[in-house]
Amino acid sequence: MITITRGGSPILYLDSGTSSANALTLSAGSVWIPAQQFVPTTSSAANTFVALSITGGNVTFNGNVNTAASLIVLGPNVVMTVNLKFGNSGKPPSGITLQSPATMTFIFDNTGAHLQNAGIANLGVFGSSIGFTFANPNASWDADLGKVVFVGAISLSTLKIINGQREFLQFSSALASIGINNGAWVPDVQSTNPSTVTEASSPGSLALYLKTGLQATLSDSMLSSGLINCGPCTLVAGITELLITGLNLKLPKCIVNLPQSSSVVMRGGSAFQYTSLPNGTDSWTAYSSMTASLNQPRNVRGEGSTLAGIGALVITKVGGLAITTAEVDITADSTVPPASGSYFQSYALKNLFLKGDAPSSLAIQGTLQNSTLISGNYRLFSNLRYVLPFLPDPYVTNIQYGQAIDNSIIGDLVFTGAWEVNAPMTIDVTLPNGTLNRLQALTPATSSATMQAALPTSPSEENSLLGHLNADEIVQPVISLGPTMLDISSNNSQFGVSISAFNPDLPQQPQPTVAHLYMRTAANQLRAFALPQVQWEPVTTPDPVPPVTAVFQFTDSGPATQIGTNSVTLIPVASHEIVSGLAQAYATELTSRIFARFTMPFGIISTASLIKSTIPFFNSPTFGMIQPSFKAINYFGADQVSLGAPQPRFHPIGKSTGPTPSLPGISVLSQFPDSATATAYNEEFGPSKTTAKIPASRVDISGYGLSIFTDWRDDTISSGISQVDLQAIVGRTEREVIVQKMELLYSGAPATRTVVIQRLNSGEMRRQVFLKATGPGTFNFNDAAIKPKTHQGLVQQVINIRNMREVADIPYTTTDSTVNPARVTTFFPIQYDCDVVIQPTPSSPAIQVPAINHRGYLAAPLATNGKMMLSDFVSFLGQLPNKNLMLGGPIDCTVKAGNLTVKLTSITVDSTLNATTNASEIVIAPLGIPEFAGHGEWSMVQKVGPLAPMHLDNTSVPVIRQNTDAATGSPVKPLRFANPADLLSAVPGVDYCIMHNADTVRTLFPRPKIEDDGLNQISSVLSPVIADPYAMGNCSGIFPDLTACIPLQLLGGTELSNVTLPVDPSGFMSLLNPQATDPANPGQFPSPIAAVNRVLRGGDFPTLTAMNTGAITLLINSVDPDAAKAFNFASKAVKLLSFDGKNQIDPTNAVDQGLNKLLEVAGDALSQAKSDLKPLIDETNMVLGEIMQPVKKVLAFLATLGPLPKLDVHMDADFTVHVSLTFNLETYLESMLPPVAAVIAEFVTQFDFNINHTQQLLTHNTKFGVKPIFKIPTPFAPAIAVATATFDAAFENGVPSIAFGLGAGIGVDFGIGPFSATGYVLITQTIMDGGGSFGIGTDILVKASVNLFDLIKADVVVETSVKLLAVTCHPELKPGDSGFPETPTIWGIAQTYERNCADS
Repeated sequence: MITITRGGSPILYLDSGTSSANALTLSAGSVWIPAQQFVPTTSSAANTFVALSITGGNVTFNGNVNTAASLIVLGPNVVMTVNLKFGNSGKPPSGITLQSPATMTFIFDNTGAHLQNAGIANLGVFGSSIGFTFANPNASWDADLGKVVFVGAISLSTLKIINGQREFLQFSSALASIGINNGAWVPDVQSTNPSTVTEASSPGSLALYLKTGLQATLSDSMLSSGLINCGPCTLVAGITELLITGLNLKLPKCIVNLPQSSSVVMRGGSAFQYTSLPNGTDSWTAYSSMTASLNQPRNVRGEGSTLAGIGALVITKVGGLAITTAEVDITADSTVPPASGSYFQSYALKNLFLKGDAPSSLAIQGTLQNSTLISGNYRLFSNLRYVLPFLPDPYVTNIQYGQAIDNSIIGDLVFTGAWEVNAPMTIDVTLPNGTLNRLQALTPATSSATMQAALPTSPSEENSLLGHLNADEIVQPVISLGPTMLDISSNNSQFGVSISAFNPDLPQQPQPTVAHLYMRTAANQLRAFALPQVQWEPVTTPDPVPPVTAVFQFTDSGPATQIGTNSVTLIPVASHEIVSGLAQAYATELTSRIFARFTMPFGIISTASLIKSTIPFFNSPTFGMIQPSFKAINYFGADQVSLGAPQPRFHPIGKSTGPTPSLPGISVLSQFPDSATATAYNEEFGPSKTTAKIPASRVDISGYGLSIFTDWRDDTISSGISQVDLQAIVGRTEREVIVQKMELLYSGAPATRTVVIQRLNSGEMRRQVFLKATGPGTFNFNDAAIKPKTHQGLVQQVINIRNMREVADIPYTTTDSTVNPARVTTFFPIQYDCDVVIQPTPSSPAIQVPAINHRGYLAAPLATNGKMMLSDFVSFLGQLPNKNLMLGGPIDCTVKAGNLTVKLTSITVDSTLNATTNASEIVIAPLGIPEFAGHGEWSMVQKVGPLAPMHLDNTSVPVIRQNTDAATGSPVKPLRFANPADLLSAVPGVDYCIMHNADTVRTLFPRPKIEDDGLNQISSVLSPVIADPYAMGNCSGIFPDLTACIPLQLLGGTELSNVTLPVDPSGFMSLLNPQATDPANPGQFPSPIAAVNRVLRGGDFPTLTAMNTGAITLLINSVDPDAAKAFNFASKAVKLLSFDGKNQIDPTNAVDQGLNKLLEVAGDALSQAKSDLKPLIDETNMVLGEIMQPVKKVLAFLATLGPLPKLDVHMDADFTVHVSLTFNLETYLESMLPPVAAVIAEFVTQFDFNINHTQQLLTHNTKFGVKPIFKIPTPFAPAIAVATATFDAAFENGVPSIAFGLGAGIGVDFGIGPFSATGYVLITQTIMDGGGSFGIGTDILVKASVNLFDLIKADVVVETSVKLLAVTCHPELKPGDSGFPETPTIWGIAQTYERNCADS
């Protein structure tokens, strides 16, 4: 294409041209000239182009121009001359002859384009021929034609109509001829930009501007119009059409008839247009005032529709066809009142009330015959302002209506009528977009907070519940109920319909339509609606366990029933139609889905999502109508739809453990008598479950209620709801059963909690709860990670669990947001009876112990895939506020571990912290107490931290054992007496200890344990601790502070570890059984007294020191650490004897020399009087240590009262010298003055004192002993307290033996006149050492005395002494010597002495 421009604007387009010097040669084609080049001041000509079809021509320029370019730019002074050639190849309409100009010349200068000249032309029309010449004609714009015209000279001034017959009308003239104003050449114009694909179609047309006089008559009495005066008009003839048009048509009254007495009446006239095409098609258009009267549609008053205004009548007949068509288009005149007299019209469809403006326009078309449209259709337009859906039968609704409703224009309301020959007219209605958008639902007066809490709160949440749909599958939310109508008659089964608001986010959502006078809308905008499907009746619970009440009243019966789809199939907004339409859509559309919300028995709200399977061999859920029918008598049951679960195509052979087929969707237990069941149900079937479902294989929904008979089961569930049994008939519940699988803590036994609500014969709904263990408690939890972290200890299994029952305690919950924020585990308290399998050690036999009233908790985990985790278990234990709520319960049995009998009284459960993993673990801890053989000398005490040992807090202690580490293959862990929290702790918070009570000392065996090694002994990693009489005398509890006691140790200072207490088959224990020996004295146990022996012998520690030249002092070193730790036996010093000697004593033989000196002094004194011995006696003092302060005080007290009796010295013939001093209380009192003796007798009831020494040539033996018994008055006379402190020492050939005892008791002492009586019981504990033996003992003395005037005296004395000696045989032997004993031999000695005497 070649474009020629001037000043930047195109002035000529050529589809082709051959370039030469300042010229272009044109061939056949098209030429386009912008119309404003001819009429530059006419705005209507803008963007239009004169299009000419040429056969050839040329373009020349008066200046230099680049004609080879496709864009030729002309300077302002360049004049372009365009010579064009035309042909006459086209055939004009019938009755027309046409000769267009053969050539034309156009001049283009800087003022525009001009037609310089054109060839002659000729037009033959209506039988007349008129010639045209064009000599520099003027161009003008004909607004009626919308074209540029070039007026030329014509050969005639009038037009005579010789033959005016056309297809369906006849043209004529009122006079002999019609005057012609002028003639013109009218080229074609186009509004599209020139291109090679829009070629021009003709060389232009010829036009005649006629004066008044043209007339027309429609043939066949069409419209009964008669003669029509056309007025001044324009006739345009070309090869494409014949056009006659005018603006002053004079139309007489004419009528177009429609069926059902409808018609359109036309009067007057204005414009008209007649066209005739070469193919013989003629068309007549007339504009006039029109009034239409339609029988249909009728308003609510039964009135037809009328419309008055300006309209157009178009009559068309296609050449060669006998059919004449007519079109009528009327637009109401808004300046005058409506023809009906009302500005608003209301209409009623079968289910919709419409309110709109009076009709605004009417369009009619059809086949015209004898002024009647025998077939055709019309469209009546109005402005819709308000709609109100309704049902044909009695109904209730929540749709808001009244003065507050918006009455602005919604859109076009269009009534369409259609009819055929000899057929009735049909009426249809077209509704505008947004017809239902303004419908508003009333706000409910009340709502159930419980129900709302259980339901989604937003469309997005709703959509997520309904199968997680994609964006193009979104279903209108059903939670916020839209405009709803519920049928309350029996004609439509009490189903209703709910309308959702139009959602612009849904793609390609159809708008409401009307068919058969029913409003229809897209199925996904409608919901089949019904009341709640099940009546939630009050539920009674006999003997309820709080917080469950005796009568549970539901706040309501749940939300309304709604069934919807994603289908966009149009469904009538009516009760029966919506139900059947949903079923039809699901049955016939591959992508159709059904979503149904309905209630089920007792608080259950379910939302089913039925989606067809796209996988071969996998069945889809079912949905369809199931009402019975009796067609023979034309009787049909009520509307009812059935929702069915997809059934497996192939069933496994044998019984399947898989779940029962279930409806896809979610199910929520919104209200229920106990929250435990609701929580578990919602966890299994609610929205939080990714595999949520409805526990039912089929439900039948109707307007009268739900019918369901389902027994859903899933045996593969290990924790959670495993069975739901629901039975209801038409909304009335017969039974509801919900079975929940749980884990019973502490043993992990599987259990079920079954809630049954059943209708009794009285009509009452009764709730019962049944608890049942379905297996033993083997600590195999659903979470396999729990068992390795549960230290079962003695408890191997809990079996025969029975009589499970609820208790009136609150449940506990744990959360762990680190794993899952929604993870919650609830623990429900129960009681049960059972048998506990207890095995003290892996090698010992297990026993089965019956137990009752054990407390347990049923664990119900949420959001954990059915697993309670170890952290849940531990967290739960930490929440229990007191021991009464702890897991476990009483038992009564005895077990033996290492020959030690332990009486178990209960089982407890606690947690312990693993310091390595920083995680807690579970400890099963039976409580018990060892049953020690003997007479009570063995007992169990506890030590808390640095405090002194004390009595047990409870009557029993935990007996625990750590699991064997399977990963490392460690040996079986020992049985321990320790708190569960200390199981994995290196330093327990509480140390349980075994304590032995002797005559004067107590021994503590801390942290005892029993290894499963077959040795039958109690061991410990700590050293035993001995509380000597001094430590016991300074404590107020059952055992002194350990810092005042002596740990068992070697002489080198190393404390002994792994010391054991062997237990014989009878349960008797050896006090000490060392596994180490004293290196200084191989083969001997380094007892405390043995250490003292070594001190007294001289041994490693020098013990005698010359204090001064006149005194000999024997020291027991209590400062040296070894000696002090050995026993703390003596005080800082024991001053045995002091003499007036002149020679220094040799410390290596201090005892012997001292005794020799004693004999020498005694021999000299035999001949002296008593007074001569007084100085020596006065100097014979015993200076005793702190532990012997009671003895010291007695001796000091006696010394102040008078001299001791003299020594008894004599010699045998074989040179054996005997020196002795012996006296008792009576002997001593005889030497006292009576007043002094009375005082002494008041406080001293017994006093025995003796010193004996025997000297031979090679041997010597010395014994010393003192035993006072004191009476101590009390504020509660005649009751007295008695106390004693005994000390016995013997020296045989320099080897000492020492015994020391402390005792206490209670008695009476009273006198009435001449009668006096004294009686008491005294218990003394003694520790002994000497001669390679070590012993402990207990003496019991019962003594009574009666005296009457010194005439009758009676004394009763019973003394029992029990001694336990550890004797080392052959102490002269060393380790490795033949006959060296491995351990000391334990000897028990018992002696009873009884004396009865009476003097008279």
